[in-house]
Amino acid sequence: HEHYERVRSVDDERSEGYTLLQLYRDFVSGNYLEPFFEFCVGYSSYLTSALDRSQFYVKPFSETNMRRLLAMIDPKLSPILESEGFRNVADAIRRSTVIPLYRGKESPFGVRYGLGRDLMRKAQYKDDFIQVLADFMHDYNDETMRVHERTKGQARRKLVTTHDIEDVVRLVDAYSAKTVCNLLVAFGYARDPREQGDETATGASAQAVGAPS
Repeated sequence: HEHYERVRSVDDERSEGYTLLQLYRDFVSGNYLEPFFEFCVGYSSYLTSALDRSQFYVKPFSETNMRRLLAMIDPKLSPILESEGFRNVADAIRRSTVIPLYRGKESPFGVRYGLGRDLMRKAQYKDDFIQVLADFMHDYNDETMRVHERTKGQARRKLVTTHDIEDVVRLVDAYSAKTVCNLLVAFGYARDPREQGDETATGASAQAVGAPS
């Protein structure tokens, strides 16, 4: 069971790990999503730190299982998960965090540390959240084009478009900044195994630098 494996990799002797496990227990006992989303934000930092230290036994959740879990607990969230803009922004988060961490020195793209927490800090108010998200997307596109130019087209990844941000703004209006942000962090730090080869820095697939699409 994927959740059991992920939770088992958390070190409960560290205060950060203990807090994470408590949130996960709250989620399991109550079967509501608030503590799970808090867990996902904390786990994004925990995962980033572990991968930075080459502790590859700490793994991301898979997108497939994340989608299945959320659809089961709260089907009303399905339109968010099916939105193309939402998926593209979550993918940009992934390509700024988990993917370059797996590729290590092979990745031409930098790691955006603390991105999940940065987004959550601004999720209380719609305008603040849209601004921090727009800033991230601008930086992401800027880096994508710079690296593409520097590597003479060898390193590519999909750009985030105006249409994507418009999609996300519509979702924020329909749900809330906090709901959309929670889901972006949950999915932005999740990754399907088929995308990541054998989950080592050298085994990550060529998709890690992004095929054009």
